[in-house]
Amino acid sequence: MIRNNLYLLRTLVMLGLIGISTLALADEMRVVDLPIPEGATDITFMKRRGDVRCQMDSDFKTVGDFYAKKLAELQWTKSKKDNLQSNFWIQTFAKNNASLEVRVDKENKGCEVRLTPTGMMWEEDDQPTPKDLPLPAEISELEYGDFLERIEFKTPSNLKTVVEFLTTELEKRGWTKAGTEYDLAEFVRMTFTQQKSSLEIDVRAEDTGCEVDIRTKGMNWDGMKDEIERAEKEKERIEEEKERQEKASEMAAALQKRKDKHKKVTEELPKLPSEGTVVMDGTTFKLPHVIAYEVYENDRWSTKIVATLKPVKQDTLLARLKKTGTDKDEDDFPLQWPDPNLVVELEEDDTPWRLNLLADGTPGGGTGGDLIGSAQVQGGRARGKVGLKEPDSFFEKVYTAEISFDVPVLTRDSAPAKRLTDATRLANSGKLTIQNKT
Repeated sequence: MIRNNLYLLRTLVMLGLIGISTLALADEMRVVDLPIPEGATDITFMKRRGDVRCQMDSDFKTVGDFYAKKLAELQWTKSKKDNLQSNFWIQTFAKNNASLEVRVDKENKGCEVRLTPTGMMWEEDDQPTPKDLPLPAEISELEYGDFLERIEFKTPSNLKTVVEFLTTELEKRGWTKAGTEYDLAEFVRMTFTQQKSSLEIDVRAEDTGCEVDIRTKGMNWDGMKDEIERAEKEKERIEEEKERQEKASEMAAALQKRKDKHKKVTEELPKLPSEGTVVMDGTTFKLPHVIAYEVYENDRWSTKIVATLKPVKQDTLLARLKKTGTDKDEDDFPLQWPDPNLVVELEEDDTPWRLNLLADGTPGGGTGGDLIGSAQVQGGRARGKVGLKEPDSFFEKVYTAEISFDVPVLTRDSAPAKRLTDATRLANSGKLTIQNKT
């Protein structure tokens, strides 16, 4: 076997079937200068894949011997132990700050060669970068596709303006126009070249401007990760802003519709006391501070009445109503009321449909048929009585609750109260002390 391999190698050398290109003497070692045997076919240099591949008619051991000898002549040294198996051979070499893995696999009657370099310069490294390509001042939907090495965007400019801009600016940057394949009123395709790089540009007219598709070859896409991330974030920001504006428009329309209800004049009815009461496991909590406000959630209106032990600041609540239309924030987290509290929610037709409570750290509540009472919301005023029909329990703590209310209804246009509702009136007096005389 050894004699046959040596004979084959000697025959290939004599016939001149195997040769190499010498490594560049420059400081930067280049991938293109790696030795490739003459007679190799299907040669590919792919930076994205990170390797150089080719096919040989020779057996894998013969080609492996070739690389071991030729790389040694070029002052590469083996940095790892060889991995020689019955159908492949892996050798690892090092030189200066570069490394090279040579893998030769048996394939049919020949072999496949795979060179994987590290720390070497690829042809694309000194080619133009996509970041240097000119873009119109006003663009949208910009996308950098590094996998397919493609750039897409839209612009409100017309087709002729975009074509003239790209042609002028690319020529300023050293690109040569290789030709125009299509030159139609609605579509233009142009090709440009620079060194080993090329561009194929499609400009397609639309009702609102143009759509541009730039396909690149041989360019240096390294360092474009940040640019791609920025483009993706900008795209997300635009989509989020669009969604926010749509929601704002929907909410504004809904708010306008709801205002019709408040044009009605509430009938003259005796004012009810505003107070909530919760009894939790035998302890009674009186909640004298009551507010009401409107929310728009899940495409419907509802009114919420909240009773607390102490007055609550309205700033946060009103800020949320103004921004989201509800008492929730942008992440859908509801406003937290202090313990103890009692919250009643009325349907759009003012029917009580949910009651929640929290007292002494224990929650409770009921919905629909669990509730008793009625309410009316008109003319910016909420009035009614609602309570639990029967006592309920949670973790063996028995509770019940009821609320009476007759209060103004806060909306997104309301201003925060400048004083505490139902605060104790202070005496009007003053004191002056001079030399121990008061």
